[in-house]
Amino acid sequence: MSDHVLFGVDGWGELATMADAADPKEWHILTDSVVEALCLPVLLEKVPRLRSVERTAIQSGEGNKTLITAEHVMARLLQQGMSRQGTLVCLGGGMITDLGGFIASVYKRGVRHINIPTTLMAQTDAALGGKTAINIGQVKNSVGTFHWPKLTVIDRIFLHTLPDSEVSSGMAEVIKHAIIADAGLFSLLEKCGRAMPDEAILSASARVKMRIVAADPMESGLRKALNFGHTVGHAIEGFCSLSADGRLSHGAAVAAGMRVESALALAQGLITRNDLNRILSLIDVWSDDEPKLSVADVPHLLALMANDKKNIGSRINFSLPDGIGSVLTDRWATPDEVRIALSTLMKP
Repeated sequence: MSDHVLFGVDGWGELATMADAADPKEWHILTDSVVEALCLPVLLEKVPRLRSVERTAIQSGEGNKTLITAEHVMARLLQQGMSRQGTLVCLGGGMITDLGGFIASVYKRGVRHINIPTTLMAQTDAALGGKTAINIGQVKNSVGTFHWPKLTVIDRIFLHTLPDSEVSSGMAEVIKHAIIADAGLFSLLEKCGRAMPDEAILSASARVKMRIVAADPMESGLRKALNFGHTVGHAIEGFCSLSADGRLSHGAAVAAGMRVESALALAQGLITRNDLNRILSLIDVWSDDEPKLSVADVPHLLALMANDKKNIGSRINFSLPDGIGSVLTDRWATPDEVRIALSTLMKP
């Protein structure tokens, strides 16, 4: 159980070989309405065989990563007559690769899927590692499975279709990987400033994710390291989804989560003040959007954190940096400790 990830020409070549040998009636492309216009032409140019494959384009947006959408797509697969030997091609960002992987894992008790991530977030995190998920209400990724894609194709060409806000969102995961497991990548990011990541940065970030997943494919231990920033981040993302100010991107929520959880790490003596300042400074380089929170919102955020799937009993579980380039899992914090750390995000 591990990722088979290929970049650029190598990835397209292997995908074309697979598609040429397959019955097109057993393949289906899942994408969304935005990606269909911007990225589907690239896929069909790189792999002409897929022009004859059925496809479904759902509405874009995290709010569509639901059981209702999954049922709609699976009904399309049944109507097409896809068997258990079928293949679902997931072209899009993290919403599509999460949803598509989930569908592939449960349709006919499991069919193959191929990820073609089109966002920076998906290329360095969401499309890697075999996790699939859908959202239930405000609780993000609360239902899911482990289901490894047959192949993941990563190509920087798709990054040029992204608005700056999407690049900034994706950089949150790249920064996370550097903080938890690659001090050299962290220093490289500090030197590069706000420049579009090149293949060296993409591959370094992806290697962190794949190395951790290979060591702990079912998230029984080390893989929990990848949750840094997400315990608080998912709560903020869920809370903001129903606020008057509207949704916050996943990357912006994770960036905010890393701020809070780094403050927790400082409070627990795991990092120095200098480490914290470097982390916050790098996050600042890529922060275009921040949550608008007040002290009155803290009880709601704590309630959402209490539902996090990583918790045991009433204790809120965190993965916290232990210096830059290292991380500790299963760190506990009391509601009061979390409340103090959250104060770093509060607006006067």
